[in-house]
Amino acid sequence: IEPQHSGCYRKANVRLRKMKRPEIDVSAERLKMRNQIENEIEKVVTGCGFRRVKIDLEADEQVDDVRTAWNRTLQLYERTEIDED
Repeated sequence: IEPQHSGCYRKANVRLRKMKRPEIDVSAERLKMRNQIENEIEKVVTGCGFRRVKIDLEADEQVDDVRTAWNRTLQLYERTEIDED
């Protein structure tokens, strides 16, 4: 899961138009800037039966998240409940 800024949605619409597919709604009414989006994402994902996984950077160093080359937070999760259905 990676939060995206609004420019990514506009670029996605350009690609969708080229493929003659329906565009996504990127209006200000639908999308809003959230200061704590990573925390909001974590609440949703953990509420769906997942837990955060610590990331091993080196032999003795574990962190909750890392930053990508684009300075975005990378969070890893694993399923805690296995649905047998």
